[in-house]
Amino acid sequence: MIRNFKITPLSAVSLLFFLYGIILFIFGGYTVGNLMVFCLGGVFLFFYLCQTELPKNKFITSLKIIMISGLIITAALMTFIFFSFGVPKADNSEDAVIVLGCGLQGSEVSDTLKKRLDTCIEYTKDNPEAIIVVSGGQGRFEEVTEAYAMEQYLLKNNIPKEKIIQEPNSSSTYENFLNSKKILDDFFKNNPNYKTAFITNRFHCYRAYNLAKNAGLETSCRFAGDEWKSAFSSYLRETLAVIKLWILGI
Repeated sequence: MIRNFKITPLSAVSLLFFLYGIILFIFGGYTVGNLMVFCLGGVFLFFYLCQTELPKNKFITSLKIIMISGLIITAALMTFIFFSFGVPKADNSEDAVIVLGCGLQGSEVSDTLKKRLDTCIEYTKDNPEAIIVVSGGQGRFEEVTEAYAMEQYLLKNNIPKEKIIQEPNSSSTYENFLNSKKILDDFFKNNPNYKTAFITNRFHCYRAYNLAKNAGLETSCRFAGDEWKSAFSSYLRETLAVIKLWILGI
């Protein structure tokens, strides 16, 4: 129990992460990334307690070393993900572009997905001949498939319907690429060397590119910006997803 809680840099950072986590839970729901933000508050609270309350012994010292190492590794991974090392950038000469789905708000696209679709609209201005595959199934609490909602958004923004192909069955990024590849292989059966790009947010580019390769699709990335309100939690969550990718390949 904290007997003499004082505002110090560590306690202030701890409170900041707790407050940020609560806000994310309220407006973004329960997600792994939001929970990780909240847990960071607990980590910094632990360091504060080490200075004020906790006894100095080998167990506490070992725990501090583990937590500091974890923070360093997490920061390094977030930086690595941000710069998307090894991911080729789209050059606007692709035959098709795949827009990866993410959460809906009922039947409306989320702010994160809106950024991907707006980037797709910009891409079509640079490459108006490209076919667009909108990829995403229907998740829990979603009223329609992500593919349908994405198509509706593009249609409202004057993208011709004949340019859009729905892929409504995916429930993961790997399936996005696997199912989209099947559609495009059939669409371009007379052009087996067709080129593709995919569109997703920056935090997702590295993992998405490697999952595309695992699905047998050679592609490049046109990244959309990150939604600022949830960017930090997205990068935190992505560190776990990238570790899973490196270990399991999915």
